[in-house]
Amino acid sequence: MTLYVYLVVFPESVKTPAHWAVLITPVENGKVGQEFQAIGSPFHGYNLEVKEEFDLSKEFKKHSCVFLGSLGDSWKSQLAGVAQSVASPGISSTPLDPFAVRLSYRQRNYLRILFSLLKAELTFIATG
Repeated sequence: MTLYVYLVVFPESVKTPAHWAVLITPVENGKVGQEFQAIGSPFHGYNLEVKEEFDLSKEFKKHSCVFLGSLGDSWKSQLAGVAQSVASPGISSTPLDPFAVRLSYRQRNYLRILFSLLKAELTFIATG
């Protein structure tokens, strides 16, 4: 079985950076799957939130999906652990600055790890 990895982007406004989430589905172009996102605020810090059966079709906020790649289902049990290993930004020293280090910092680091997994998976398939 294959897992499909998407970056879900929730645009905010010109003055506010977009919110990102990672959605991993068992079907191509799927809307239901495991969602990883950082939640919180620059005043209180951020934490990882993992939703096992997130349904994107029930999301009313404007969003777009970007396909990142696919993984073998053997990675499924490891994805939450990988996400938890990424440090979240704490309380911001400049909480009113909309472009200071925020939750997107955490998501970028998680995406870097996911890309390394995707690259490893692609290398394995190619040399298989």
